[in-house]
Amino acid sequence: SAGAAGADQGRTVYTENVLKTRLSGFRFG
Repeated sequence: SAGAAGADQGRTVYTENVLKTRLSGFRFG
């Protein structure tokens, strides 16, 4: 369903943002 697809996409974007944040923290922290 469209709702499930939207939720999956949102989760993927959230995960990518978390990983980027962790990488930035590791790199510059």
